[in-house]
Amino acid sequence: MDKHYFDYDQSVMPKILGIIQQNKNLALKFTVSKGDVHIFKNDKRVITLDQRVFNMLEANEILKLIADNEGSGNGQNSREG
Repeated sequence: MDKHYFDYDQSVMPKILGIIQQNKNLALKFTVSKGDVHIFKNDKRVITLDQRVFNMLEANEILKLIADNEGSGNGQNSREG
């Protein structure tokens, strides 16, 4: 893995851990891959965000996006900056 991506991936980890810890009842899972953060709820992908966008958003904004996209069913929604 390119060191640049490794460093970039690490930049989202504190926010991911905070969201998971504060919202344990939501059964959220996150995966991070070359520039994207994929968010799953109940093992179903709900949304994919560009890491730059993920870092710019507040945790409550991310949770609102998850709630808004949960019913869409395709999990392909993406917000890029």
